[in-house]
Formats: sequence, structure tokens, C-alpha cells
Amino acid sequence: MDDRNNPTLTTMLWWLLSGIVLVSAAFIIRSGSGLWSGIDSAGLVAGVYIVAMTLYVARKPLRWQARLWVYGVVFVSVGVIAFSWCQNETSNRLQEDLRRRQYAVQARGAAVGTMTSRFHRVLEEYYQRGARSKETLSEVFFRQNQSLKDGKKELLNFMERWNLSVESQAADSIVVVAHSAVKGDSADFRNIDGTTGAMQERVILTKKGIVHVSEN
Repeated sequence: MDDRNNPTLTTMLWWLLSGIVLVSAAFIIRSGSGLWSGIDSAGLVAGVYIVAMTLYVARKPLRWQARLWVYGVVFVSVGVIAFSWCQNETSNRLQEDLRRRQYAVQARGAAVGTMTSRFHRVLEEYYQRGARSKETLSEVFFRQNQSLKDGKKELLNFMERWNLSVESQAADSIVVVAHSAVKGDSADFRNIDGTTGAMQERVILTKKGIVHVSEN
């Protein structure tokens, strides 16, 4: 058997070094888009690398029966690993999506709770003062919420940062909108500040009570 056809130590070291460099590079390049993106890219490159190395190692002058046996073992192993990887990836993404939705619900509830609490205080004072007061519902609201007067925006920080602003006002009604950087239900939804895809909650105050609308 010609020794030149056998993989030398130097050649195998180059294969090993090349594999480490390629897999590491794939992970580093894609990890900027998220940890799982980096892991997926590294796994894909590793699979291609193993197949390429197998084709190199299991070549002539090995007998075709030996080459076939090596190919079979490697390809079956790679297939099983790939299948398990996909199953695990699907499970992880489902869990991540569930956690994101749970977090969004909690963050949404915190924002709406803060706004409705403020509106309740406005209604309480407005009706307690009754006919003795000449203030409108809107005037009571802005007296209690100085940070939202004259078109100003208020930044709230509970679970997530929310921008609170008055969308419209009349003597007997106020519409307050809160939006956050957290992704909402629709990526195409246009938020009040011109961005798209973020959670947005709208709370309307009138003399009759409070109406809440979850917009995204």
C-alpha cells in the first residue's frame, strides 16, 4: 500500500485545525443575531465538515466494502444527530416563544394597571367634587398628571420601558396610549410614534367609565 495515500499526522492536524476554525467562525459570525443562530450555524458547518472529512479519509485504496461501511456509519450518525438537533431546536423555540408571550402578558398588564389606576383616581375626584367644582374631567386629569400636559410624554419603567402620551382630549374624555419596545402580536402594526411591531395599549376615560383596548 502506497504510504502517500494514507492520511499523515500533519494532514490530520490540518483537518482538525480547519474544523475548529470553520466551526468557531460560523458561531462568532452568526452569534450577533442571537445565541441560537450561532449554535445552528456552527452545527451546520460541523456537519458539512464531518461529511467532507469522511469522504477524504474513506477513499481509495480502502476497499469499497470498507468505504461503504464507513459512509453508512457516518451518515446514519449524522442523520440521527441532525434529527435530534431539529427536535431539540423546535422544543427550545417553542419554550422561548411561550416565555416571550408570558412576559408580554405581564408587561401589558402592568402598563394597563398603571393607566387604569390613574383614571380611577381622576373619576373618584371628579365625582366626589361633583357640582361644587367647575373643573372638567380633562382638567382634573391634567392636574393629577402634570407630566402629560401640553403634549409631553412620560417614560414609565415597570418590567419594560413604556412611553405614555395623550393621543386626544376633550372636556369629558381623555385617550392615553402606551407603547413599549416589546414585540406585539403583529410585526406590521404601526405604533403611535411611527415605529412598527411593538406592543401598544390604549385606555379611554369618559364620565361613564374606563375603556381599555389592546391594539398590538
